[in-house]
Amino acid sequence: MGMGAILAQTDEFGNEEMISAFSKNFDKYQVSYSVTDKDLLAVVNSIEHYSHCLLGREFLLTTDHKALTYLWVTKNPNSRLLRCSMKLQEYRFRIEYIKGEDNAADGYGRITS
Repeated sequence: MGMGAILAQTDEFGNEEMISAFSKNFDKYQVSYSVTDKDLLAVVNSIEHYSHCLLGREFLLTTDHKALTYLWVTKNPNSRLLRCSMKLQEYRFRIEYIKGEDNAADGYGRITS
């Protein structure tokens, strides 16, 4: 089991064009994380992987895990969320929920299995 992400940009006609794909296996400890923590870890790893493209730019992060859209406004974050949000402080992004069947990156996390 693993995580996956794609880096994409929208062309002048509004079509999303994939630039790159990223996937990584969860380690023996991470496989026991909750679904929310796994998806949060995927966000952090993906953004760090593409940091050379994302730093200094505003970008849209899409996820099929609705809970992630609320994590940054929680009043009492747990230690893992706090560490992850600290890692992502230097990035400027919005989070948007999309349906699972519309999430192109979802398959890349399954390929690593």
